[in-house]
Amino acid sequence: MSRANKPPFLAPIRGVIAIAAVVIWLTICFSVFFPISLLKILIPIPRVQYWVTSILLGLTWLWIGFVNFMGRWASGIEIDVQGLENINKRGHYFLFANHSAWTDIIILFQLYHGRMPFPRWFMKHSLIWLPMIGYVCWAVDMPFMHRLKPSEAKKRPDLKGKDLENTRRACEKFRHRPVVVVNYLEGTRFTWEKHRRSRSPYRNLLAPKLGGAGFTLNAMGELLEGIIDLTVVFSPGCEGTGMDYATGRIRKVVVRARILPVPMDIVHCDLREDDAARIRFRDWVNEIWAYKDQQITEIKAQLVEEFGIEYDKPGIEQRAES
Repeated sequence: MSRANKPPFLAPIRGVIAIAAVVIWLTICFSVFFPISLLKILIPIPRVQYWVTSILLGLTWLWIGFVNFMGRWASGIEIDVQGLENINKRGHYFLFANHSAWTDIIILFQLYHGRMPFPRWFMKHSLIWLPMIGYVCWAVDMPFMHRLKPSEAKKRPDLKGKDLENTRRACEKFRHRPVVVVNYLEGTRFTWEKHRRSRSPYRNLLAPKLGGAGFTLNAMGELLEGIIDLTVVFSPGCEGTGMDYATGRIRKVVVRARILPVPMDIVHCDLREDDAARIRFRDWVNEIWAYKDQQITEIKAQLVEEFGIEYDKPGIEQRAES
C-alpha cells in the first residue's frame, strides 16, 4: 500500500476521539452561544445586534480553532498553502474556489483561522431549518437567499430584480465587518460522473455557473478589495470525504491562491440586461477557470510523483472511451 492511501497508525481511533471531542466542544459552545444570540431577537437595535454578532463570531472562532486542532491531531494532514500572505484580515473579499468534496469547507476554515476574515456562504433559505447549524449560520449573518427560477420570474414579473435586491440587502451587513464571501462556481461538488454528464470543457472542473457570482459582484463590488482565486487539491488515493479526513487517508492538501483585481467595469452593469457586460463577465470567469484547470493538472502531476499513486481517470478520457 502506498503512503498516499495508507493512513497513519491508529488514525481511525484518533478520528473517533476527535469527532467525540468536537461534538462535546460544540455542545459547550452552543450552550453559551444560544442565550447570547437571543439578544439579537429581543433587542432589535442595530448597534446592539452588531456587538452581539461580534461576540457570537468570537465563540465561533473558538469552536473552529478547536476543530482545526483536533483535525490536525487526528489526521496528521499536511496543508501546503501559498498565496494568502497579503490578505488584509480587516478587508472585504470575494472568493472563487473549486469544490471536490465537503471537506473543502473544513480546509477553508483551517485557512481562515488567522489568515483571512470570517468566510460567509450564500445559502438556500431552506437550510435555515437545519437543526443547530441553520440557527448558528443565521446568528452569524450568513445570508439566506430565495433564488427565483426563470419559470417563476416569468409568472411573476413583479418579482423581477427581487433576487438582486435580496443579495444587496444581505451584503449590506458586511459593509462594516470584515468578510470573505465564498462562491463555489461549479454549483455542486465535482465528480467524474457529473463531469461526463455535463460535458464540461475543463479537464478537472465542472463548467462555472455565473448567476450567483454576478449578483454578488453587482451588490458589493465597490466594497471589495480583491477577488481570491482559490484552488484546492487533495492527495491521490482518497475522495476527500469527511471519513477520509478523520481517518488520515488525506495525506496532503495543496492550496494555491492569487488575489485578482475587482472587475469594476462589470460591477456597475446590470448583467441581466446588458448583453455586452454579461459576455465580458463570462469571458473573465472562463479565463480564471482555464487557469485553475491547468493549475490543478500541474499540482496533481506533482502529487502523483510525490506519492507514487495515480488519480482516477479524467472525465475527458472516460468520455472518449464511452
